[in-house]
Parts: sequence; structure tokens; C-alpha cells
Amino acid sequence: MGNAMEGGWFTIAYLSLKERKARVLQGVRFDGKGRAAAGIVTNAGPMPVGPDDSLHAFVMPAFDTTCRFYARTDDASLFDTMRARCEEYDRLLSHTRPDSSLSFLNAACGMPARVNPRLAGLIARALDYCSATDGLLDITAGSLETLWNYHRAQKPTDAEVESALRHVGYRHVQVNGDVVTVGDPAVKIVLGAVAKGFIADGLCDLMRDAGVESGVVDLGGNLAVVGSMPNGAPWRFEVADPACGDRPKAIIECRDESAVTSGTYERNFTEDGHLYHHIVDPRTGYPAKSDIVGVTVVANSSLDADAYATALLIMGSVRALAFVADLPGVEVAQIGSPLTGDIVVLAL
Repeated sequence: MGNAMEGGWFTIAYLSLKERKARVLQGVRFDGKGRAAAGIVTNAGPMPVGPDDSLHAFVMPAFDTTCRFYARTDDASLFDTMRARCEEYDRLLSHTRPDSSLSFLNAACGMPARVNPRLAGLIARALDYCSATDGLLDITAGSLETLWNYHRAQKPTDAEVESALRHVGYRHVQVNGDVVTVGDPAVKIVLGAVAKGFIADGLCDLMRDAGVESGVVDLGGNLAVVGSMPNGAPWRFEVADPACGDRPKAIIECRDESAVTSGTYERNFTEDGHLYHHIVDPRTGYPAKSDIVGVTVVANSSLDADAYATALLIMGSVRALAFVADLPGVEVAQIGSPLTGDIVVLAL
């Protein structure tokens, strides 16, 4: 089992499931004033630990979040190129933008549609993830999620959920080359569970093609890094504390990898003493019942990390650990509920 460390009200435990070198995942101890010890940065958003004057930064709104890019580069046009690439991705993958390739597909009303090859390829990959997770990731479940209004604290009626569930099922979707067919005309594809991972991988490739050896792509919870920090050290990022979002739960190290977090604490509301969060179980149409409140997945591919994060949370800790044990190149840090002992586990 390895060693465990006490830190505040949480415990960090290491669980080795494979013969691989353990990465660093350490608890954060506080000085009583809300500051982390050991020089760890506790800024509001995920960010590399420690300033470096050789890193250039660029911030822009995109994909319904604030995107942050860091790179060690002398190419003054790099961030303009990344901005343009983000616009391309939005035109390709947005389900709310009427002129996007995905909206064109969703308007086909069940007829075969020839789409951009990149979109067809991503949908095919997404269907593999749907199958691997037994539908806990389902790209046709977007209609369920739109029933829940977390800003207004409004939940749907049972009849509305039941009606939407009749048009959820990834097996309705077929991909043949660049032709996509959705068997049920009422089914709408939403790629939110995989889009940011796909985009992060693409932006990291863009950085590498530009000669960048140290860089970060931060798409608001989806982090991907190029190489190491300029000083050769691994990039170090915060895992948020679900009980107190302005301080970190743990620190994780990455080199040429991606870390993606999914948590029930990100968007939710309470009604009649019951917490309704935004992680909807596509089998029921209601917020998932799980003993995990947060999952951070680390993988070589951001697409892998993105696709598995939400599904692992829905699975619950026992099934999630067994599932990850069979995934090459994927690690997961699970944060359980404080009511059940709050265990963070690193699966290798």
C-alpha cells in the first residue's frame, strides 16, 4: 500500500497498482493563515509553481471559460496562431454555435451527413470511450444536462427527465469515414466531455511544431503541458480542495502530460436539503450518486484524461480503481467525501 500522510482534515494515501515509478502527489500543510507551506503557489486558478521571466503568458476567453497559455518562446506570432486555432476549434465543435460543423450534423435530423474529417474522427474516438465506460460517458446525453439550470437552481420534472432519456444512447451514432449518421432524429450530439481534451492536445502539438520545449495549455480545469519547466523541473499544479476552492488539496507533477479535473463541487445547488450537482448520470438523468466528489486524471493524452474524468467520478471509487488498473498511461487521484473519510488515492 505504501505510505500515507496526515494533513489537516484529509489523508493522502498511495496505492500502487502497476510496476511503474510513482509520481509525486503530496498533501499540502497550511500555516494557519490559509497559506501553503513549502513555497507552493495558492493562486485562484491552476498555474505552474514559481515565477519564471522566460515564460510568456497569454489569456483569452474561449470555450465558455478563461484560457491561459504559457510558453518559453521567441516567436511573437505564436499566441496569435493559437488564438486563430481556438476559433477553428469553436467553429468545428460548438453545439451552441449555429454555424459550427457539429450544429450542421445535429440539424441533419437522422440523415447521413458528411462532416469535417476532424469532427468525424473525434466522434469515432468518443464512441470508443462511450463503449469502454459502458455509457457512463455518452455524447448523446447533452439533452439531459440542459434540463438542469444550476444558475437559477431549477431542476426538471420527472416527466421531463423520462422524455429526454428516450433519446439518449451513443449506439444511435454511426461513423463511416467522414459520414456520420444519427439513427434517432431527436438525438443531439454534445462533445463537452471530450472537446477540451482534443483541443488541448492540438494546441500542445502546435506549440511543439513551433519549437516550444516548455509550455502550458490551461483550458479552465483541463491542463496540458509541453516538456518541463524552463529550469528542467516538472510542472507542478494544484488539485483543488472541494471543501475550500481557494486553497489546494494536493500538488501533482507533470512532464509532457495532461491533468483534467472533474468535480461535483464546481456547479451545484441545494433544494430541500438535497445537493444537485452538474455531473449527470446518463443512465438516470439525475446527478450521479457517488462516493467521489472530485477526480483528477493524469494521462499522456489530454483527450484520454478528459474522457475518463467524469465517467470515473460516476463509477464510484471501487469500480473506478479497478477500471484505471487496466488503462495504460493513465493515473487518477480521487478525492472522496469528507463524510466518508476523505481519501485521496494515486493509482499507478
